[in-house]
Amino acid sequence: MKGSNKATSPETGLNTAGWLAAFPLLRPLKWAVAGLLLIPAFAISAWAGPLEDADAAYQRGEHATAARIYQTLADQGNANAQNRLGDLYYNGLGVPQDYAKALSLYRRAAEQGQISAQDKLGPMYLNGRGTRQDFNEARKWFRRAAALGSASAQFGLGEMYLRGQGGEQDLLTAARWYSRAAEQGHAKAQYALAVMYQLGGGIRRNAQKAAHWYERAALQGHAEAQIALGKMYVDGRGLPKDPVTAYK
Repeated sequence: MKGSNKATSPETGLNTAGWLAAFPLLRPLKWAVAGLLLIPAFAISAWAGPLEDADAAYQRGEHATAARIYQTLADQGNANAQNRLGDLYYNGLGVPQDYAKALSLYRRAAEQGQISAQDKLGPMYLNGRGTRQDFNEARKWFRRAAALGSASAQFGLGEMYLRGQGGEQDLLTAARWYSRAAEQGHAKAQYALAVMYQLGGGIRRNAQKAAHWYERAALQGHAEAQIALGKMYVDGRGLPKDPVTAYK
C-alpha cells in the first residue's frame, strides 16, 4: 500500500504529521447492482427459506450449521449468504478464522452490489487484512458504499483524504465526506468534523459549528467530544461560559 503525507494545509500551516498529532481519530461509477436483475425471481424465492434457517441457526449459536447453509447458498450466487459467510470466516465462528476467505466472499457479494460487503472491503484493503494493503482498492470500495449511503464508508473516505492515502491529502474533500456521515449520526464523523471546524483545516474556522458537532457526538457517548465540549464551556469558545455544564 502506498501513501503520501507531504501536503500542508494553506489555511492552518499544518502538514499531515501536524494534523495527525492534533487529530486523535487519525484512520462515473459502474455498479454491479444491475447484475442482480439477471437473477431469476424463482431463485430469489428459493433462497428465502434456507437463508432464514441459516440466520436462525446463527442466532442460536449454531455457527457450524449456519456456515453449511450459507456455503450452499453462496455457491449458488446468493450475495447475502456470501456476505454472512464472510462474517463467519472473518470472526472464526463455525469455521476456521480465515481473513483471505472472508475477503473473497465479501468481494463476490460486493460485486453484486451488496452494500454491507462493500462496506467491509474498504477497511480490509486499508489495513491489509486477508490481502496486501492497497489504498486504491480501499478507496474504491469505500466510495462505492459511500455513494449508496453508508455512513461508515463516508467516514472511511474522510479519513483517507485527511491522511492523503491513495492520493494527495485533501482536507476540503475530507470535510465533505465527514459532513455526510455526520448528518447520518456517525459519532466519529461528527467529532472529526468538529475538530476541523475548530482548527480551520479545509473549512473556515467556526467555533459555533465546532461546538454543535462536539455536542452531537458527545450525546452519543463519544468521550473525546465530551472532553472537547467541556473545554469549550470552560473557555466560552462557541458557547457561553458555563463551568457547571463544563463539569457535567
